[in-house]
This record gives sequence, structure tokens and C-alpha cells, in this order.
Amino acid sequence: VTILVLQGRLDEARQMLSKEADASPASAGICRIMGDLMRTMPILSPGNTQTLTELELKWQHWHEECERYLQDSTFATSPHLESLLKIMLGDEAALLEQKELLSNWYHFLVTRLLYSNPTVKPIDLHYYAQSSLDLFLGGESSPEPLDNILLAAFEFDIHQVIKECSFGSNMREFLLLEYASGLFAHPSLWQLGVDYFDYCPELGRVSLELHIERIPLNTEQKALKVLRVCEQRQMTEQVRSICKILAMKAVRNNRLGSALSWSIRAKDAAFA
Repeated sequence: VTILVLQGRLDEARQMLSKEADASPASAGICRIMGDLMRTMPILSPGNTQTLTELELKWQHWHEECERYLQDSTFATSPHLESLLKIMLGDEAALLEQKELLSNWYHFLVTRLLYSNPTVKPIDLHYYAQSSLDLFLGGESSPEPLDNILLAAFEFDIHQVIKECSFGSNMREFLLLEYASGLFAHPSLWQLGVDYFDYCPELGRVSLELHIERIPLNTEQKALKVLRVCEQRQMTEQVRSICKILAMKAVRNNRLGSALSWSIRAKDAAFA
């Protein structure tokens, strides 16, 4: 249940609590109260017509109700439920007690904002990101390269993001990989993207393999073009996969001779 609450999956957490209540009638009352708090937490969802001001007002009332239950010691007999209530109040100490479940500072950041400031303004994100990083690491370790990238992103500093995203390689390769990926997203420019990947000595081959696998083989003509690219670069697994796909299409179209030909080309006796 704690993991579900940390992830904001309150409907699922409520279902789990309901099962706990059935198994332990003595705690059914407080489980029901906790379930009601989870059910009534205001959330801005797609298609919802309420304004941010209305959401903030409802959320404030809900937050105050949670505070009252904590002050009244409603969940004092159940440390587990009381801990959940503190998490739902955005209590930093309660959240930091779950560091192992949160696993990283940006998960901590999302949970912290969900329960303490769900309508946070973009301009304030960097402050919360930096303080969440400091709280989570607690001076015990230094930020990783990914942490610096995320902090720059939260500050909307695009140039710093690009600078940090060097992958330990040179900036030229990073920019080439980005451009090639963009070309692959276009149905008629993907072949040009192949050439750009060829000029990336460190990550070009791996990136090309990943993008090749995502190309929709809508026609046999396109499949043959993709196949040619793979054969020229000795991409054996991709060649085998494409040949199998074409063989299966031929079988569905009752073109058994073509299906056998593609199966042989796939060099997979069992498949043939």
C-alpha cells in the first residue's frame, strides 16, 4: 500500500486497504476513513473543467481535513496508516523514511509535490528540484551526471542540458544522434538518418539497430529497402527478423513460394 501511495495510485491503494479491512475487522473503521481520504483527494485530470483556483481551494480543504485526523490521533493505533497519512500530507520526514521505496530523488520530488504543492508553477520547479536533491542525498553522496541534466532541465536551461548530455562522448556525436533520430521519425527521410548514424562511431550502430526495429514495414518495397540497409551493415538479427515478417505476410496472402524463399533467406531451418 505504501508503494502505491508514494506513486499516487490512490484508487489501487484504497482497494488494498479494503482487503486489509476485510481481513482485520478491528481496523475496519480507520481503514474506511483512510479510504475516504484517498477517494476525495482533489486531482486535476484530463477533461476536468475546474480551474486551478477551484482545485487549490478543494485541495486546501482536503489537506486541512487530513491535518485534523493527524492532530486527533485518529490513526494512533495503526502506525502504518498514520505513516500513510503523513505521506499524504507531504511530510518530508515521513517521505524520507521511505527512501528505499522511492529509490531516487526525482521520485521523491514528484511524490513531495503531489502531496504538498500539486499546482506548483513551472518557475518554482527548480527550487523544489534542488531542495529535493539535497534532502534525498543528505550530503552522503554527490550528484550523478543525470542529476545535473535534470536540474538544468527544471531550470529550463536548454544550453546547459545539451552541455551535460554529452554521454561522455563529444558534442558532435550527440547532435548527430539527435538529428538522425528526428529523420527516422519522418516516413520518407529515414534513409537519410541511416547515413548520420553511420557517422557516430560510439553509439551510432546501437541507435540504428533500435530505430530499424521500429520502422513499420507497410509494403514489401519498403521492407526490401530496410533489408538492404541491414545487409550492408551485417545486422544479422535484424535481417532474420525482417525475412520472417515478410515470410509470414506471404503465408497470409497464400504466396507459399515467396514465403519459402523468405524463410530460406532468414537462414532459419526451424522457421521454414
